[in-house]
Amino acid sequence: MRIRLDREREILAHRPLHLFVPFPTGGVTDVMARTVAQRLSEELGQSVVVDNRAGASGIVGAEAGAKAAPDGYTLTMGNISTLAINAATFAKLPTIRRRASRR
Repeated sequence: MRIRLDREREILAHRPLHLFVPFPTGGVTDVMARTVAQRLSEELGQSVVVDNRAGASGIVGAEAGAKAAPDGYTLTMGNISTLAINAATFAKLPTIRRRASRR
């Protein structure tokens, strides 16, 4: 994968990217996030901070990412648990707004 973003590199370069991982250090999601962070850092020429926020089946980290400033410097690593299973299992999630069902 090769990212060609010369102008965007200049804009983004003055601040590190922040990557939230909603699971503990050392797990599969963390390893994947660190791999992605390393490649992003190499391609963009700037730091990527990996921030593990474990707890509540990934809800804690997903919420941290969702509540971060929408400034383009924050990413959240997800997996099937944070993106699908939690949405189907929990009635209320801080990261998902549900529409009223039409019947």
